[in-house]
Parts: sequence; C-alpha cells; structure tokens
Amino acid sequence: MRRVLLTICMVLGSLTLSGCWFKKKPKVQAPPPPVQAPRAAQTTPTPSPKKAPPKRKQVSSTPRAGQPAAPPRSAEVNKPIPMPKTEDPQRFGQILSAEEKTQYRTMYERSSTAARDILKNLTARELAGDALASVGRIRSFLAQAQEAATTDLSAAAQLAYRAEVLARDLARFLQ
Repeated sequence: MRRVLLTICMVLGSLTLSGCWFKKKPKVQAPPPPVQAPRAAQTTPTPSPKKAPPKRKQVSSTPRAGQPAAPPRSAEVNKPIPMPKTEDPQRFGQILSAEEKTQYRTMYERSSTAARDILKNLTARELAGDALASVGRIRSFLAQAQEAATTDLSAAAQLAYRAEVLARDLARFLQ
C-alpha cells in the first residue's frame, strides 16, 4: 500500500513539473527579412564595354501579399509639426460649485488651524520617539494640504482633517 502511494505521488509530482500541457504557446517563426527595393543602376564609362550587364526586372511599387512593405524613404517621411507650448497646462479634477468651494476652504482652514494649535502645545513638551514620529506625520499632512489647497480643495480639506484627527489623538494620548 505504501509503495502504491509513493508511486502515485511520484507520477503526480512529475506531471506537475512538466509545465502546462493545455496552454503551450506555439513556436513563433521570425518574419522573413524585408525585401529591399533595387537601386537605380549607375552607369560609369568604361573604356571597353565587352559585355552588357544583365537587365533587371522592374519591381512593382505595391508589395505582394506575402511580403512586408518596404520602409519609406527618408524624403517621404513626414516630420511632426511642433505643438505650441501653452503657459498653463490643463488640470483635471472635480468641478465644484462656488458653495462647495467655500465649504471645502472653510473645512481646510478650520482643520489646519486646529492641528497647528495642537502642535504648538505639543512641541512645548518633551516627546518620545513614537510621539515625534506622529508629529512628523501631522506636519507632513499639513504640508500636503497646503500644496493641494491651490489645486484641489477637496483633497486639501481631507488632508487637513487627517492632520487634525492625528493631533487630537496624540494630545489625548500624552495627557
């Protein structure tokens, strides 16, 4: 019985190591090299033309079905037209009404001033390592909120609120 189980485990193990049988990728063949268009024959005066060079067949300008198109000549390549630089890039964000803007601005100002006031009280104390890390995080939130206040009032209000909540929690913890 033990030998049968060992044999079954060996067979199953070898099957799992062989890779996926059902989703094997087919071998990809490299495309044939592109056919280059013949250059115009340049004639150079030779002192004694004994044999005329064999004439080349004219190649049609349209590629055949199985051949890739020849790359365009450098004279035929269209140069990109430079775009005029705009002074202010367009910014995407929420479209807020005047009422929403004033609401977010007051939330931002209220939360940021509350967080700064709490920080002033906390910095007068001597703080341990965890408390100093929290003070750094609060200052980081306030700096991010100040940067976002010029472009995204919603984000600025949220960041200032987070700074205020962290400052209040830290003040409660230290009391």
